Amino acid sequence: MYTDNPKSLEMPRTVFDAYVKQGRSTWATDRRQADWNDAGEQFPKTHEGPDLYISVDVPTGEYTLSLYDYNKDGHGLNNAYRGRDMTVSIFSRPVGSPLAFVQSGAVNTEKPVVRRRLRDFWGGMYQRFYVRGPAVVTIGCRRINSANLMLSAVLLDKLDERPAPFDTQSSTRPRVADSLPPVYAAGRALLDAECERFNLAGKAPPAGRHPLPDPETCQFSLWQFAAWERSQEAHGLRSIRSIEQALRWDGVRQVTKGKELEILSEYLTKHPN
Repeated sequence: MYTDNPKSLEMPRTVFDAYVKQGRSTWATDRRQADWNDAGEQFPKTHEGPDLYISVDVPTGEYTLSLYDYNKDGHGLNNAYRGRDMTVSIFSRPVGSPLAFVQSGAVNTEKPVVRRRLRDFWGGMYQRFYVRGPAVVTIGCRRINSANLMLSAVLLDKLDERPAPFDTQSSTRPRVADSLPPVYAAGRALLDAECERFNLAGKAPPAGRHPLPDPETCQFSLWQFAAWERSQEAHGLRSIRSIEQALRWDGVRQVTKGKELEILSEYLTKHPN
């Protein structure tokens, strides 16, 4: 279903442009209400499963794995029985050694790296995890006394604030790709907290500490994207969102088949600044 509801995610710009030109959507409805679900409503609420498992191949490097969920219909009245209650577990394995229970359908006895519980999420909810590749990360969703479970999006983003091919633009300031040392989630969170306290307040970091990134990198790390985009533009850089919004369908390519990076690279070659 196409919608303008901000709780539903935006379609990739080339896909949206193609759908408008094909008469499948309008310029006023650039979002699509969609999700994966386990069809658990076909079983009693007390039944375990079927559940949902999604594996992601993580390339070499540091990334943020984000899960987005939006409870679009389990609110009340005739839909109140649906409920939305599930656990989300993250499993990790080296490349080439996937989880055995996912392939065989056997009872899950694997110990996850982390587990969280997710309920209702009527307003939309993100869950973020730090991951490091190369690795295979499996997301396991299990329902808890609810009609079914759903997952709206799985997103994998590099920690670099301007990854390739966006790093080709010139700036009025020296670009710091990532001055943080190769730390894991807990250490990175502490450094981000320092970044918030000192850099954004205009204060110098404590003596003897590791050099902190500039304020723009702090804003990116802390998900202050509106402020980050304004800071980037103040230094002569087009924001990544404005570049993505400028992309258009060429009327030929199948834009739903993983062509976004190819189209983006071609656009930046023609419009480097």
